This record gives sequence, structure tokens and C-alpha cells, in this order.
Amino acid sequence: MIFFIISLILFTGIYILNDQCNEYFKLNKPSEKYAYLVGISNYKDSDQELTLGSSDALKFKSFLEKNAGFNYNNTLLRMDSEAKNSQITQDLKTFTQRSSTNDLFIFYYSGHGDRLKTDESGNNGYEYIICPYDDTEDYKNSLKGSKFQLWIKEIEARNLVFIFDSCNSGGMIESLTSNNPYSRKYVILASCQANESSVGDEKLDGGVFTYFLLEAFTKNEADINKDGWISIEEAFAYARPLTIENCNFFGDLQHPQIFDGDPKHDIKLVKVK
Repeated sequence: MIFFIISLILFTGIYILNDQCNEYFKLNKPSEKYAYLVGISNYKDSDQELTLGSSDALKFKSFLEKNAGFNYNNTLLRMDSEAKNSQITQDLKTFTQRSSTNDLFIFYYSGHGDRLKTDESGNNGYEYIICPYDDTEDYKNSLKGSKFQLWIKEIEARNLVFIFDSCNSGGMIESLTSNNPYSRKYVILASCQANESSVGDEKLDGGVFTYFLLEAFTKNEADINKDGWISIEEAFAYARPLTIENCNFFGDLQHPQIFDGDPKHDIKLVKVK
């Protein structure tokens, strides 16, 4: 009986120790950086075609891999016909399985966006959407912001960044944060207000907002707090006035928007050279 009791104590102690070790390694797992990028220029419905959506997403992917330390195997790009509704939904579910607590996840979208009148409460009577490749004129295959919120809630990464360069994208901020306690770990950048268009400029070879956002990471002056890093939030602060100024010059109104769930914590992305 004494031997049994001693054995039970030792076994319990080893079990607790192993459990504590597993928890330790879980908490201290090296952080990974993941990115999912969607860019659509050529839509199934030719009447919806854009000029610069896919090229913007491609440039953003290249930037993350070359300048921000993202591993090629951790970035996924869907362009044009690859970016169907079902594929985007499946990809987001895949990232919920791959990412863990200490990771960074960036979602970037460049393509059509719109707002639909709805009788539901919230969002001032509108449902904000992004349009996959196979969307239709009546938006039957659109990706609604309210559904998008449900998917991204499952992503465990501690830091989540969502960047939308699309018309009416400011409305996605409320769609993703409304009644969502997980939004405290979100940073959401929208290229324009909920009632505005997002402008592309062929001279800049891309969306105006994306152009200046990427430019920010090459400018030492974008490091506002002088800590040697350019964060997502600092890049937005650099890009916003330049986007407004550039669009105003051509008679367009575009005012980029930001939501920062934790203003005390910046997401550092590129080290100043």
C-alpha cells in the first residue's frame, strides 16, 4: 500500500511537470508571420473588371517577403480566377488551423467593394462586402462583412491586421468590430470612408492608398516614435495625408480610415535602415 501511494505521488508529480512544460512551450513558441492576400482585376463578369487589383496584391506579397521577414511558405496569394468565394472561405479556415497565439496574421484585399442596403440594425442600415472573382451583379456570391467577422474570430494569432483597398471599405471596420470582443487585437486599415470610392492611379501603378502605404516602409521619417521600426500604425499615418492630397488633386474624395484595438501596442513591421 505504501509503495502504491508513493508511486501515485511520483506519477502525479511527473504528470503535472509534463503538463507545465507543455504549457511553457506552448506559450513560448517562436512567433510566426502569416499573410493571406487577395487581388482581383479580372472578374468572371467582364463588366466588373478593374485595372490594378491583382498587381497591388502581388506587390504587397513581395514586400512582406523581401522587407518584412515573412517566409514564402507562410504567405498565400489568390489572384483573379483563383479568388472565388468558396476558395477564400476555405483559405481562411486553413489559417485558423495554422496560426497560434503568438503569431502575426495579415489579410490584404484589393478589388471591388460595395455596401448593400439592409433592414438589419448596425452599420447604419448597410451591409459591407468585398467581391470575389465569381460575384454577380446582384451580389449573390459576395463576402459579407458580418460573415467575414465570424471566420476571423477563429484565427488565434495575437496580432491581426486587415487591409482593404476597395470602395466603401471604411464600412468593413464596423462590420468586423461590432459586438466582437476579439477586435481588441485587430488593426484594420481601410483605403476610404464607408461612402467613398477607392481610387487607382495608373501613373502610380496601383491603388493610391496601397502605393503610399508601401512607400511608408521605405521612408525613415515614417518612424514617428524613433524606435528604429516602422509599424503598421505609423505607415498608415504616413499614407493617409498623401492619399487624401493625391486624390484631391484629381478631384476625388478619399479619406483612409483606421481601427486600432490596442493603441498602446504598435505592430512593428520593418526595421529602419
